[in-house]
Amino acid sequence: REGRRKREEGRGKKEEGGLIIYYLLPITYYLLPITYYQLPIIQFTHYLLPMTIL
Repeated sequence: REGRRKREEGRGKKEEGGLIIYYLLPITYYLLPITYYQLPIIQFTHYLLPMTIL
């Protein structure tokens, strides 16, 4: 009985993840042109991020 409950919880988590992806897809679709123009800036910040963390 407990095993079934655990399986149901796992399934619920998977559905939540799917919902997050479902909500993120349009956001990423709208942000894609912006990120395309900001790519050099993003790469620059990604290069600087490890330095700031250290």
